[in-house]
Amino acid sequence: MKKLILLVLAGILIVTVSAQEKAVTTKITTVYDEFKPAVITLKNGSVIRHKQANVFMKNGSLLYKHGKTNMQANMNQIKTVDFGDRHYCCIDTLLAYVVDSVAGNKLLCATLIDMESYMAQLLNNRQITNLEIKSQINVTSLDMSDDEEQQYPLVNYFFYELDGKIIKVHERIINNIISKEKRRKFKTVIMMPEFSWNDKECLIELLKAI
Repeated sequence: MKKLILLVLAGILIVTVSAQEKAVTTKITTVYDEFKPAVITLKNGSVIRHKQANVFMKNGSLLYKHGKTNMQANMNQIKTVDFGDRHYCCIDTLLAYVVDSVAGNKLLCATLIDMESYMAQLLNNRQITNLEIKSQINVTSLDMSDDEEQQYPLVNYFFYELDGKIIKVHERIINNIISKEKRRKFKTVIMMPEFSWNDKECLIELLKAI
């Protein structure tokens, strides 16, 4: 019995360490280290080319340079944004890039700063009020701290574009919109031991199944 308990505890420890190793952090608050050229397509069909643009990971909005000032775009007007390496779609007011496509359907991902984890991190490290925390992340000052070793935890939010409709990648949501035949395939994929809702490759395989 003691050996069994020790084995279980060891297994829990391995899983915990593995989860910690997979945690992703960054020292910057934008997707790109430097502002870069982008092609911005508006909902009215107009196309704007900007030499200095970026994606703000606090809220998934588009940033652009106006002189030396960082400006946040009006996300209600934006349809897509194309950088050299990524095609972003605007979901409500959030920019999510296309990870891959399957038969015209797409997996999209929005990478944001995990504000809940970040706030907990700050509160654990220093005496600071919620008001002070909120004021640290803004458009005009992208660097949230003078501490060069500051790390900002990141979290991925996934979406599917299915037959032109965008939905959040979530078991209940997907199960409610697919046919009974596809539900069997859906259940088979998500019940596989290696499946993870946070793994892009797994979500692509799920997209193929549904």
